[in-house]
Amino acid sequence: MAPVGYRTKAGAARHERRANLRCCCGVIVAVTCSTLAAEGNRQAEPVVASAAVVVRPPNLSAASVFQPVLDRMWRSSPTFNRQCRRLVAAPRLKVVLRLEELQRRPSFNGRTILGRQDGILVAAEVVLSRTPDAVELIAHEVEHILEQLDGVDLRAHVGSGLVWRRDDGAFETRRATDVGRRVAREVELRTSRDERER
Repeated sequence: MAPVGYRTKAGAARHERRANLRCCCGVIVAVTCSTLAAEGNRQAEPVVASAAVVVRPPNLSAASVFQPVLDRMWRSSPTFNRQCRRLVAAPRLKVVLRLEELQRRPSFNGRTILGRQDGILVAAEVVLSRTPDAVELIAHEVEHILEQLDGVDLRAHVGSGLVWRRDDGAFETRRATDVGRRVAREVELRTSRDERER
């Protein structure tokens, strides 16, 4: 089966970085079946300045360069902690975040390679370039993984406004774009509040 990919229109709160990041994230899906996932239209959750419960999934590991970013996300983002609770609920799934190799110059800042065993998602390798938008990209890519866990067919939703397909054949979803931006806002709000309190 040919790989299926995601690309993002994700961007940071700052307009300039958002423009540079647009359409720069990718997921390459190595699956043994054609069912991919997307969630239907749901109401956006309100932005909350702090996370009530920090969830560090034992099935999520990351390169040391991403550890400070993840720590900020866990402390600051209820949305990211919700994502992490979903990962914990899928104990067969192993998620790894690693840094893109310097010699590679991909056209996107993030990609995720997914693998299934007996129809069950068991592996997700998220590869990110060095970028100031790591918070948004990590949340965006994790949401693509959760889309896979939800089992909705992306192809069936193309044209709905929730899923679209790029010229290169890659899929993108409003859900992952919105969640990435929400987590970035939550982390930014918490960071701003902490700076004011100093």
